[in-house]
Amino acid sequence: NQSAALRVEKTPEASPWHFSADAGVKVRVPLEPFVRTRASYTKSWENWRMKAAETVFWFSSIGLGETTQVDFERLLSEPVMFRATSTATWMNNPHMFDLRQDFSLYHALNERTALLYQISVIGVSEPELIATEYVLLMLARYRLHRSWVFFEISPQLHFPKTKNFETSPMLMLRL
Repeated sequence: NQSAALRVEKTPEASPWHFSADAGVKVRVPLEPFVRTRASYTKSWENWRMKAAETVFWFSSIGLGETTQVDFERLLSEPVMFRATSTATWMNNPHMFDLRQDFSLYHALNERTALLYQISVIGVSEPELIATEYVLLMLARYRLHRSWVFFEISPQLHFPKTKNFETSPMLMLRL
């Protein structure tokens, strides 16, 4: 996926709020223009951190939609963090919600290398609330250069409803 966009961000000083808006185009045939705006709020208490985000978007190929995401994070030890992420995306066409629940462990091995272990449940709200896929994955990320060039390898096990929840392995490589 390649795209070009212009983004405006606003984070008031000492505020838990963050705002952004962007407009651009996904590079494909035909070109796919889009606009989106996002607001997020972060709150910490004791050993937990909560981040709630709301995104409204329009893509020429899929139309209007909205995503609500809530993350709960807790540092388990200095290099290990737990995160539970709940996401619901509403699409205008078709009228339904795509739902996702992730439970993740992030493990920083050193300043260049990190691991992610994740279990996910993916579902939809129509015609009824139903799980459409389960995913187990591990991701290893290595920083190759400065703070923006990374190599990732991610072995995954997918259990899609379309295959009667039988194992469907996948290997992702990303630069």
